Amino acid sequence: MKKHFIFGIEGLDQYYAKALEPGTSMLVAGHPGAGKTTFASTICYANMLKGEPCLFVSFGEYKDRFYKQMSHFGMNFAEYEKKKLFKYIKLPLITTQAALDNFIGELMEKISEIGAKIVVVDGITPMLQIMSEPHARSVLQTVMYDIPRLTQGLLILIADLPFGEEKIGFGGIDFVADIVIIMKHRIERNLLVRTMELRKFRGAPITVSEIPFRIVEDHGLHTFIPPTFEEIGARLGKKQYKLGIDVIDKEIGGIKAGSSILIVLSLIHI
Repeated sequence: MKKHFIFGIEGLDQYYAKALEPGTSMLVAGHPGAGKTTFASTICYANMLKGEPCLFVSFGEYKDRFYKQMSHFGMNFAEYEKKKLFKYIKLPLITTQAALDNFIGELMEKISEIGAKIVVVDGITPMLQIMSEPHARSVLQTVMYDIPRLTQGLLILIADLPFGEEKIGFGGIDFVADIVIIMKHRIERNLLVRTMELRKFRGAPITVSEIPFRIVEDHGLHTFIPPTFEEIGARLGKKQYKLGIDVIDKEIGGIKAGSSILIVLSLIHI
């Protein structure tokens, strides 16, 4: 059986886990507070439970606060740090090309330290904003392509979109990523509605493009994937029945068990 990683979210694993094969890069973009970090952490944690080491790099959140927030969703990252299956790194924002070059080298070093198979980089928007320079853009796109393939792991990059924006304008990085997910939230009838839009999934067909979800205390993310129509084949048996009308029975050779019959009567007035 071909190896693949998991989302750790029942609905997504049921339909899309085949896309998470070794060597995959994922871009998760969305509005602030839409659940991007929780989503990426869920993938990280679910695969750690299977023995896959995870490296989490953040440009905004300190480790103790991250651990506390994720513990509300039943994820005990501190425990797996002790087991050397998890490492959390807080780095300063990258705003120059030189800092980006240094970051790439440091990232590869930290991946090697624990043999990370899941790598999450949270808060890459400042990096993406310096990609007007061809070299910077080339470096980051190379990272998305090379790191997951060299490690035979899964790379997840998290980017912020301004409220009201749904277009990814980050120097074509969405074309390089194997998977692109947009996470959104809005207020409807005084209720918070969360959805994730599946824009790109190499390796798995997108049967439903927008999936509602909620974030539940002690459990994390729950998705609500709408039912899809499937073709139901006829279950025909070997047994055959006769209609009792010689002309028809001779013509069609009998009716197989499991068949359905439509009889239409036409009345002719003379």
